[in-house]
Amino acid sequence: TSLRFGQHRETPAYADSQLLKDSLDKELARRKHCERHIQSLQHRILELQQQLAVAVSADKKKDGMIEQLDKVRWGEGDCRWG
Repeated sequence: TSLRFGQHRETPAYADSQLLKDSLDKELARRKHCERHIQSLQHRILELQQQLAVAVSADKKKDGMIEQLDKVRWGEGDCRWG
């Protein structure tokens, strides 16, 4: 039905392929955007993990210092009472 008496009309197959191409282009753009967003989120996760590691390390050092201080205080108390 696309060729009738020398007339050329847009075929449904051509329209479908153009629609598919447009849909594919939109999907590729969406995926590229999602990939960039994922990469950004992964970078943020890495930053937060590094900050957490620093905070945990500082807390452990502080806990160690508090333990040493407690031992010194208890030791002094034992000496005074002993």
